[in-house]
Amino acid sequence: MTIPLHKLKPDNFLVVPNTQWNAIYFQRKLLLEALLTIQPLVKGDLIDIGCGTQPYRSLFTQIKSYKGVDVSNSCHTLPPDTVLYDGESIPFPNNSFDWAMATEVLEHARRPEILLSSIYNVLRPGGGFFLSVPFLAGLHETPNDFRRWTNFGLIDELEKAGFERIEVLPLGNWHTAAAHFLGAYVAHCKMPWWTKYWLPRLVWLVKNLIAQSNLEVPPTMCIGWFAIAYKPLITN
Repeated sequence: MTIPLHKLKPDNFLVVPNTQWNAIYFQRKLLLEALLTIQPLVKGDLIDIGCGTQPYRSLFTQIKSYKGVDVSNSCHTLPPDTVLYDGESIPFPNNSFDWAMATEVLEHARRPEILLSSIYNVLRPGGGFFLSVPFLAGLHETPNDFRRWTNFGLIDELEKAGFERIEVLPLGNWHTAAAHFLGAYVAHCKMPWWTKYWLPRLVWLVKNLIAQSNLEVPPTMCIGWFAIAYKPLITN
């Protein structure tokens, strides 16, 4: 039996607290919403590349099997059943999985084209792939933080790997991007003691008002991107 998300304790993945000190609230909230949109589509055998603590595993109760893979030097505490790999070549035979997911992972791969090709290979013909990457984000998990993509760059990478039926969508817009940046700015600032009480609360109020704005903005900014792509049913 799956526990409703609203009854879980805050973990910044499935339950993301909207506090003045949470620098990644909008980023994680929007990613969770994107995952929930593909949740009904994911069937069969699922592989989670760069799984970390496997926070999203419980979302997919309808699948046949789940395999989490990550690197041995991960900064996260890996569950005991995590399969270790070298960061590029996935240690499973070709055509092993119906779905693959890689959330906030590709920017940490030295050679992302090799990792994407490896994901393509372990998918069965017609298999689906969910991918997310940051666009507006500071350096993280350094020194293994190598790049940022536009939506056009992601499409190009996925096409080169062999994927088709590619759809890349933004995580947020100008409003949520501005709110995200404000929140991250306050969370990372070393401020005088006399501002620590009122400034974060003031910025928290402002950033939430900005995020809820209905002013028209061009589709040229977001916090990140998520993509859904498929391996062709007939492959060469």
